[in-house]
Amino acid sequence: MAFLYKPTQPEWTCYNVGGWYANVETLNWDNAERQENFSLTIQVAEDAPAGVFTTLRARVMLDDNSVWDGSGVAVTMKAVEVNGENIPINKQGTPSWNTKHSMYTADAAITEVLIASAKGAYSTVIIVGLVVVIIVLLVVITTLASKKMAGGGQPSPEPLEMPHD
Repeated sequence: MAFLYKPTQPEWTCYNVGGWYANVETLNWDNAERQENFSLTIQVAEDAPAGVFTTLRARVMLDDNSVWDGSGVAVTMKAVEVNGENIPINKQGTPSWNTKHSMYTADAAITEVLIASAKGAYSTVIIVGLVVVIIVLLVVITTLASKKMAGGGQPSPEPLEMPHD
C-alpha cells in the first residue's frame, strides 16, 4: 500500500483520494526468494490543503508470524514521479511489529513532501512571499524618498577643501 499523510493526533490525517486503503496491491508469494517491482499511484485529494508538508509512505503488510523479524525482507522506494517528473530516491524499511495492525509491516517513507496548489491557483506561500517582497520594496522606496525630502531637494554642498601644509 502507499499513502500520503500527516501524523496528527489521535489519528493520522490521510490526503490521498480514497483514503488509507485506496492504493493497495495484493501480493501472493510462495516460499521462493523473489525480488519484484511494483508501482502504486497516489492522487492527492482535491480538498487537501495546499502548502502542507506531509509524509509519503510505502508499506508492505505481512502476517503475524515472527519469522519476519530479522528476515532480511525489505521494502524500498526507488523513485517518486510527480507530474511526469521522475525523482530518484532510496528509502528502505525492514519488517517490524505494528501494534495497530497486530502484524509485521515494512515501511519506507519520505518526509517533508509539500502538497502544491492546484494548477492555476496560487499557493499561500507564493502569496505571502509576494506580499513580503512588496512590503520590502515599499519600505526601500519610502526610505529613499524620505532621505531625498530631508535634503530639501537641494544639491549637496561642495566638499570642503583640506588645508595644505
